[in-house]
Amino acid sequence: MKQLLMAVFLFSSLASCKKDDDDKPECTLNVSSVSGTYTISSYLYKESSSSPEVDQMPDTEPCERDDTFTFNSNGQYLFEDAGVLCDGPESVDGSWSLSGNNLILDDETVPVKKFDCKQLVLEFHDTYVTGDRSTLTFNKR
Repeated sequence: MKQLLMAVFLFSSLASCKKDDDDKPECTLNVSSVSGTYTISSYLYKESSSSPEVDQMPDTEPCERDDTFTFNSNGQYLFEDAGVLCDGPESVDGSWSLSGNNLILDDETVPVKKFDCKQLVLEFHDTYVTGDRSTLTFNKR
């Protein structure tokens, strides 16, 4: 009986051990780690501080869901209308940089809400009306 209790105790001790988070490589927000190609995975919109946040992805045109956003390490970005084509320009380019926790797209400063080297979450303000907020999540390919 004593051996059974010891075995149960040993098993539960081993099963409750978690891998230390320090083993994960650290992801820092810099030009090198942000550089790459992304696709949009989430688009949330909040019209005002008192309005509810609304998921806009179901209302996003299929031709917009497969677009790619490439941030090159040379400070240039390229938006491409990939896959299903929309009306309008097929690509747009410009310059980008980082300043603290902000992404500078041409002359617009966009706060980086989250970045983990696989996912980039940007928060746009005053896009459609004063006081609104659009939160876009991009997954790195």
